[in-house]
Amino acid sequence: MLNDAIASKQTDPLTKTSTNKEQFIVDETGNRTGVVIGIDRYFELLEAKEELESIRAYDEATSSNDEAIPFTQDVHEIEGT
Repeated sequence: MLNDAIASKQTDPLTKTSTNKEQFIVDETGNRTGVVIGIDRYFELLEAKEELESIRAYDEATSSNDEAIPFTQDVHEIEGT
């Protein structure tokens, strides 16, 4: 019976939700250790991350003082032709 009383006071780790419908995974003391999000939101975040990486790469490339060379010349240098 003691185990039943303890079990009834434990919370399911996936039941704590926010107003944004995320579900948080919590440890035994209630600290958030993970989050469960919908698959659509996951792909939105993944796409945003990839876009941000592209923007950062572009910004880095345009801020360098390197001389720009034509693409075809670069290809020839890489291929060694």
